[in-house]
Amino acid sequence: MDALCDDALAGILVRLPSASVLRCRAVCRSWRRVTTDPWFLRDHAARRPLEMITLTAPPCTSTWAVNTVSLPVDNPRPTESPPLSPLLHRKQLAGDGRTWMPGLINVLYSLDGLLVLFPWNGPFIVCNPVTRQWTDLPALNPEPCFKAFPCGFYLHGPSGEYRLLCHGLGEEEEEDEAARGGTGSTWDRNRKRHYYILTAGGTLPRRLGVAPCCPTPTHPSGRAAEYDVPMAHRGILHWFALHREASTTAKMLAFDTVSETFRLMSRPPELQQAAGNTTTTRQQLLELDGELVVAAMQGVASLAIWALRDYKAEVWTLRCRVEVPPSTLYGGISNNVMPTMALAVGAGAILIGDRYCDVARLYDLKEKRMRSQIYLGGQYLTFLAFRGSIMPHAFFDSPRSSEVPHIKFFD
Repeated sequence: MDALCDDALAGILVRLPSASVLRCRAVCRSWRRVTTDPWFLRDHAARRPLEMITLTAPPCTSTWAVNTVSLPVDNPRPTESPPLSPLLHRKQLAGDGRTWMPGLINVLYSLDGLLVLFPWNGPFIVCNPVTRQWTDLPALNPEPCFKAFPCGFYLHGPSGEYRLLCHGLGEEEEEDEAARGGTGSTWDRNRKRHYYILTAGGTLPRRLGVAPCCPTPTHPSGRAAEYDVPMAHRGILHWFALHREASTTAKMLAFDTVSETFRLMSRPPELQQAAGNTTTTRQQLLELDGELVVAAMQGVASLAIWALRDYKAEVWTLRCRVEVPPSTLYGGISNNVMPTMALAVGAGAILIGDRYCDVARLYDLKEKRMRSQIYLGGQYLTFLAFRGSIMPHAFFDSPRSSEVPHIKFFD
């Protein structure tokens, strides 16, 4: 091995799993130099297998756990129970200060091997489960916001910073109801609305601009302020059906991650009205073959794929309309479950299913056939793609807030 040049050595080590690469850094200085080179780190991350994040909740486990499952992209046969790879879980102290209890946790976003976690009673958390590092993002509540709704997580190209976009609601000191025509609920009327940027490694949130007001009364749960997980395409985040201007404009929302500005974009004509009717139709933005597409799922087995063929002119084209066969696993227990989520897995295939259904189906859009299916009993399927990365990030060295909950990574 000593006779190998750096390029040859890198070509060997880049094929190793992440944990093995981290251990190889302790062999000698040359191996450490090769495995910490930015080119090597990018190539290694690109070679990691595509996985999906799942959640395990009590009573299946003693605490809320975050796992990954490999997607059967190249497996032509049904995979009834693919193995889970546990990543992390959370525990919290009970009121006595001595007893550890299960802690609620949710995974909001997955990007470049980083996960954004929402622990329900603490600040947002960014973590890398491969390198076992985590830190908290600047707090938004109780000040300056009464409540904060995450919108999307992105890499700001010019600065190289990872940022979380949030929709914050803050209390107003006074409000003139007459100025608003007397419309809207009291809870919604007495709040200021702004978009905020939370930067990993930053200390304070940055207010971006005024956020739109929901045109209908808002329930105190804040449901009207929730946002879809956005689809990133051309450095722009896109929300299709779930954002604050969806019902009044019948358009999707776009956010340029470089200029950090918003604009509205057209939906496919057929889906302009259906987008608000999530009881019969569910839409999911995807990126397929370099195009922004929307998968419109209607009923149990009907699927239409619309592609934004002309992005600049915002012209949508119906790519295909297919009938997806029902699942055959375990007597077809998911036959009556309407697919509500989708995930592009490459090679013209998408994984469809529902967060609360055990069975997900891998459908080949090019060959128009179901390629395989997976069964994940006791799991909440997030339909968030994950590729492990050992890329270092300086923000993990920043001091953490004392309010950060206890995160434990599995061995």
